[in-house]
Amino acid sequence: RDVYKRQPYGASSSAAAPPPPPVSVLVTKANESMVSTSFEILRVATIQSDNQDHKVTITIINLTANLSYTTVPRLSEWAFLKASTKNASPFPLLPGSCSVFVDGNYIAMVSLPYTAAGEDFVLFLGTDKGVRVEYKPFTTVKDQQGLFNKTNVERYSGSVTVKNTKKEEITVVTLEQLPLSNNE
Repeated sequence: RDVYKRQPYGASSSAAAPPPPPVSVLVTKANESMVSTSFEILRVATIQSDNQDHKVTITIINLTANLSYTTVPRLSEWAFLKASTKNASPFPLLPGSCSVFVDGNYIAMVSLPYTAAGEDFVLFLGTDKGVRVEYKPFTTVKDQQGLFNKTNVERYSGSVTVKNTKKEEITVVTLEQLPLSNNE
């Protein structure tokens, strides 16, 4: 174990500064069988035998995602950020909690489903206050048309307004139930 003395500010040391420790690269090998997947971590990892849970990083995977928003105005005034992506890594993604970062910023902790290598998957990353949704419920106007043959006509009208307060363009998918049931 090397011990280094701290020099006062402005003092010079006769010895050169020690080199930084080598960077640890995450190299992992996945071994898949018919019923299981095991990971061989090709670096030294020390895990204490203290009867506690410990985490070891297997690998860090950077994925490219298409971001869009989904909203169901009748049920919620929020737009939900949705990431559609593909597991482009050679590893299967095991189910469990996952931290999601976009442009280096922490966005959400999500529940990741099991995703095989090369498989497409979707994650919902929560609401975004920068996208506002306003819903005006449908109204029904009943009318009869025709002079001799009367036909009952029902017209539904309502509106959904989506406001994007962001600087960039976004894609919003709005879902609505049509036709409406007779009980509503």
